Amino acid sequence: MENTLALANFFIARSLESNAPITLTKLVKLVYIAHGWHLGLRDEPLLPEAVEAWKYGPIVPSVYHQFKNYASDPITSYAKEFTGTTLDAPQVTDTKIVHFLYRIWETYKHFDAAAITAICQSQNTPWCTVWNHASHDFSQAILIIPNDIIKQYYREVVLKRKNVSTHKMLHRMERTLVFSD
Repeated sequence: MENTLALANFFIARSLESNAPITLTKLVKLVYIAHGWHLGLRDEPLLPEAVEAWKYGPIVPSVYHQFKNYASDPITSYAKEFTGTTLDAPQVTDTKIVHFLYRIWETYKHFDAAAITAICQSQNTPWCTVWNHASHDFSQAILIIPNDIIKQYYREVVLKRKNVSTHKMLHRMERTLVFSD
């Protein structure tokens, strides 16, 4: 598992490098999406903390609280933590995770906050499952989106994509055979 704020800093760095502004909403959702894909593809959590279901989608609390002062403005600085006696910006050091996060960034960087929120809140997503089954008595405990639900959802997405690819390949083969006679 990676340091959650290091993951956030990775996406902020990509945003600053590519001049593709990232807001609090987009950042929180990207960290969540990276965690989801990691669970679905590698069967391992990426985050050391739970994802929560809030009114406007899945939230990674440490990222939200670190950057909430930006509101809807682009984030222009890195998260920092005390490491011993100094305040440092944590970074992802595992090269496999770095490559994985680059793929997430390249896939989702063009989505704005509204679009990425819509992706995370669409029908049958983990957030939707938890949110729709909650009592919404906000005096109760925090709504946690269990990793098992997140993993199951992203695995199903992978399987659907594989089935679509297989179906397309079979269809192309079938057309080739029909038209080659």
